[in-house]
Amino acid sequence: MSNVAALSLYSIFKTEKILDNNKLEDFVNIIICKKSILLFCIGNSRISADFFNNQLKRVGINSSSHSSVHELLMQSSFDLKDTVVILISNSFNTKKIKFATSYLIDKSIPFLIITSSENIKNNQLIKKAEWCLFYSVNKKEKYSFPMISSFYSQIFILNIIFNRIIQKMKNS
Repeated sequence: MSNVAALSLYSIFKTEKILDNNKLEDFVNIIICKKSILLFCIGNSRISADFFNNQLKRVGINSSSHSSVHELLMQSSFDLKDTVVILISNSFNTKKIKFATSYLIDKSIPFLIITSSENIKNNQLIKKAEWCLFYSVNKKEKYSFPMISSFYSQIFILNIIFNRIIQKMKNS
């Protein structure tokens, strides 16, 4: 039990240190100005995306969460003039996430990314995003399944984003 707590706390503290507040504010502003939010994620990140999707709906933001490329393609075939897609992936290296990202780029659909700081330098697709927020994972946990630290880091960032959205909605 203490190992899980240690991994969770470590990832949250490290994520807080690397989180860029200016990028976070820009990320939140993009979400607020759009009429619709599409969340796309693979694997364990689906839990985080579903959590965030439910939070957004509670405050009246039109959002949907998808883990299938087919669902994303169907949803994105509608008018996406005021929509942004948020991609959440720990590795940002699966075939599905690469395909989805390439599709969004080809169709000029704006997208945001939440991913591990391990992906900062080694992925050209990430550089095409409107904004990208990075979280920390414990490198010692790299081969455990599911990755405890990535889940808590994702939820931590999504909670911060959601709280900023609520604050900005109250002030407007």
